[in-house]
Amino acid sequence: MKPLKDEIQQNKPFASIEEEVYLNILKTSDLLRNEIEKILGIMGLNHNQYNVLRILRGSEPYGLEIEEVCKRMVTKESDFTGLLEKLEGRGLIAFKLNPENMLQPIGKITNQGLDLLLTLESPLNDKVIYLLNFLGLDLLEQLNTLLVLSRKNVIDDSNS
Repeated sequence: MKPLKDEIQQNKPFASIEEEVYLNILKTSDLLRNEIEKILGIMGLNHNQYNVLRILRGSEPYGLEIEEVCKRMVTKESDFTGLLEKLEGRGLIAFKLNPENMLQPIGKITNQGLDLLLTLESPLNDKVIYLLNFLGLDLLEQLNTLLVLSRKNVIDDSNS
């Protein structure tokens, strides 16, 4: 495996180790996401659509206010309404009126959406394990801790 500098054919040194790590995170995230989207694409989904389905599956049997679904997204979607409309158009989610807030409908995953997630569960899990398992449990736990810590300043800034 080549260092990032060689992989992206950068001739000059990075401005800082922080810049190099940041770019490494982006590059790695992009490669991993592309591998997962190959599987999702077979079923006509992208990563954010899949994420919405997973969130709504977790809120069964009641469903979840759309605003709350948006807050729980792993990656943000610029056209969240369009994303929901596509899923609804495919019969994967449905909306119902929210008796507590008429302006905030409740999203629910449909049986068709649940079936699709069930179909995807094993191939996606197998792919994630294949992509990362070689690191071993200790390194995976360390990496997980480091990634959580790396979000600290962003989270602290957004809470102030």
